[in-house]
Amino acid sequence: MGSLTEVSKHQRLSSGATVGRYCVRRELGAGGMGAVYEAVHVDLGKRVALKVLHPWIAEVPQIRSRFLLEGQAVARIRHPNVVDVYDVGQDVGWTYLVMELLDGHGLQEAIDARGRLSLSEIAEVLVPIASALGAAHQSGIVHRDVKPSNIFLSAGDFGEMVPKLLDFGISKVDEDSSDACCVLGTPLYMSPEQAFGSPAVDARSDQYSLGVIAYQCATGRLPFEADSLYWALHKVVEAAFEAPEELKAVDPAFEKFVCRSMARSPEDRFDTMTDFARALLHWGDDQLIAVWSPLFGGGLGPELSLKRLFMLPPPVWASSAEEPTSPESSIGTINEQQMMLADFGEQWAGTYSNSQTILSVVALSMGIILAVFTVNGSSSPSVAAVVTTTKDKPPPAEEYMMVSLEVEPPDAKLELNGLSVGRGLLHIRLPIDGSIYQLRITSPTYEPVVFMFREIPPPTKLSLRRKEVLSTPLVQR
Repeated sequence: MGSLTEVSKHQRLSSGATVGRYCVRRELGAGGMGAVYEAVHVDLGKRVALKVLHPWIAEVPQIRSRFLLEGQAVARIRHPNVVDVYDVGQDVGWTYLVMELLDGHGLQEAIDARGRLSLSEIAEVLVPIASALGAAHQSGIVHRDVKPSNIFLSAGDFGEMVPKLLDFGISKVDEDSSDACCVLGTPLYMSPEQAFGSPAVDARSDQYSLGVIAYQCATGRLPFEADSLYWALHKVVEAAFEAPEELKAVDPAFEKFVCRSMARSPEDRFDTMTDFARALLHWGDDQLIAVWSPLFGGGLGPELSLKRLFMLPPPVWASSAEEPTSPESSIGTINEQQMMLADFGEQWAGTYSNSQTILSVVALSMGIILAVFTVNGSSSPSVAAVVTTTKDKPPPAEEYMMVSLEVEPPDAKLELNGLSVGRGLLHIRLPIDGSIYQLRITSPTYEPVVFMFREIPPPTKLSLRRKEVLSTPLVQR
């Protein structure tokens, strides 16, 4: 490995340059801290986003160390709504992260283009992000820079939106006190305790930031306005904002939801991100409720919505185009590539700037809306994924659940934890052991559906909805 002096302080990577095992194709964007390039793995031919520190920035040991720790910290989070990072390292003066290449745009761009989002669209974006933050919090990580430019609306295989959480560059890991009393983040999205420089910043600070984003999405403006860093921090610390009439007019209950998540005292906010997401899910559409309610539990009142979707007679089983997995199947485990995050913010250590975060741009095969993969609460990089057949004596019946599903159209592809289990029909027995199962159902001309469940199986019959062309979709290819 070369030293930092082996590259010019102001050198930029050009097309054809090689860093580690990655060949640069083109620059996607640059900022004060570094740049993001489209690159290709020289052996695999895989297209990636290569995020590098500027050499003159990487000469500062603390910044270089934090940059590398970003990847290491997020490797602890396994969640499909956190952008994936494949590699991290240093090579001939370049300090880099290797990320998945995303197709889409940032939430900030959507707000700028649309002005306001509907409450169902706000739920569609922020419920998965709240789940991603909840997974980070369970891993001992507080993001501390949640804002629209760090939420990327990527496009899935069928054009569906997959929100992605980016840039853990100033995250707090395991009660780390090395930057205690420092003001880190983007002022107008900071919580009062964060703006005050309190060392007691915890997961509820990220919730406050999501509340600010919900306010902005619903009204088209921020709850605070200031023309200087001092007044921005002063207003945030004093929590001097008024619930706008727009929120009351749209839905008084949504106004109360936003005000609670933005309460000045952390004790007055929702206890956890799960509680935040459960409350926000009330404004989701039927599909969002069907996907997420099994994970967030009671209090959602999804029964009526689910009945509207699935008020159909019991299934009549027939042969499938692909043989479904045997009822004697059980779920095993395989290692999954650890998930990390990506992306640069122009704000570092409390710098107040209006510059946009550099977003890496995309090609991802992922379901419509997903949730955290955990197996028995373990933090190891494993996920319930492989279906294996066993002829051993089965455990007691009460430890299993039957999943039976008939889908219209009958050629719809069924995937359980990423593995194909047939088309149109599914009949399988799964262990109830705390694992979270993901059942993805897709067909080219229909809206994809993903069910996340732990103990309560999906409905027995499902009719996919045909795709509709919207005039102003949140995500466009």
